[in-house]
Amino acid sequence: MLKIYKSGQEFLLDNQAILDDKPIETSFFRLNAQKINTFERYNYCFKLYDEESYLLVLKMEPYNLLLFGDERFLKECSDVICDYNLHFTGVLASLNLIEGFYKHHVNRRGGEYFFRHKMDLMYLEELLIKPTLNVTKPTEDDIDDLVTFISIFHKEALDSSFPDHVIKKTLIEELDSYYILRVDGQIVSIAKIARKEDKICSISNVFTPKYHRNKGYCQQVVSYIAQELLSEGLMPYLYVDKENPISNHVYTKLGFKYGESKYDVGYRRGNIHTLMLAGGCFWCMAEPYYSIEGVSKVISGYAGGIEVNPTYEDVKDIKTGHRETILIEFDATKLSTKKLLDVYFSSIDPFDDSGQYIDKGFNYTCAIFTDNENVMDYLFSYRYDMEKKFNKKVYISLLPDSVLFKAEEYHQDYALKNPKEMEEELIKSGRK
Repeated sequence: MLKIYKSGQEFLLDNQAILDDKPIETSFFRLNAQKINTFERYNYCFKLYDEESYLLVLKMEPYNLLLFGDERFLKECSDVICDYNLHFTGVLASLNLIEGFYKHHVNRRGGEYFFRHKMDLMYLEELLIKPTLNVTKPTEDDIDDLVTFISIFHKEALDSSFPDHVIKKTLIEELDSYYILRVDGQIVSIAKIARKEDKICSISNVFTPKYHRNKGYCQQVVSYIAQELLSEGLMPYLYVDKENPISNHVYTKLGFKYGESKYDVGYRRGNIHTLMLAGGCFWCMAEPYYSIEGVSKVISGYAGGIEVNPTYEDVKDIKTGHRETILIEFDATKLSTKKLLDVYFSSIDPFDDSGQYIDKGFNYTCAIFTDNENVMDYLFSYRYDMEKKFNKKVYISLLPDSVLFKAEEYHQDYALKNPKEMEEELIKSGRK
């Protein structure tokens, strides 16, 4: 079963038990869900589930698609993302989920996936070594020294650099989250807390410069922060590089244990492209595309409105602002968007602003949903030519590429399932 959420807050409330049971593994879900206000192409969350298990799915721009749960739902997950015209450029999840997801997604849409980054997780339940040095919170008097220190951190640990005024501005905003260790009046090690939640808190930006290492300073700072978090009932965790045995040994001595690693794996689109068109009844709209070589799938749905996951009846009653729309998947090596648009233009009445043929109402009006400049240019050229030739206004709206809420199952591939009824519908509508 599929559950689409109207907001991240609804997602958090509905899945609170899952998130509370696996707080570290789902920390990015909680963080990103708080910023999702609706279900749209670039920001969305949904759940696939049955009586026994589930798969949580969440995407917030500009971050990766997040997956957590049962790999049995991965094909269905890929199908939802394709059918609903949802966007992503990478996935962050455990290795088995990523491999399973991309197996299905590449099989349907083509393209390729590529490794970008691995995040090794460590968490602490019991602190084995207590701090003995005086780790403190920085004050405003420490800011200038910290700016210099953080600049070294960026160069040594991150191989990057930022102007001091940029570092200072960020530092002032985040000063209360930092911890420092001074020896002989000089800052020798730092760390900060991030993503503090009800049960967990991340320790990040752990850094000791090269000339102060192997003196136990890093261990002291992390131990101090961990002790403070544990006393508040929070489980400390951090992301490390398993290939760095020296720093990881420091955390292991403190009692940190390895959790499940996450992988950041990007995706490049392949030959399978999409085009989304509205032009009246979606049964009639879809019918000519099934026989075109290079078209792999045609999905019927609702696009452009304000309601999340509308029903056919609500769209028909003009309650949602959606149009009946089709999403065409096609092989761009065999078929051009120009050919698909020519079929579209030949099947509509471009001068009708009240609907199409016998189907009247906003939900039956024409629109092309795209961010593709070639498609836009071709529409502009068509408009110009038609208006000049017939001295009439062309009513085809140009709208941004959008989520498509998949229509009820009986609407899918209607022409293929019901050829006789479809022929009658085309004649009755005036399209034939």
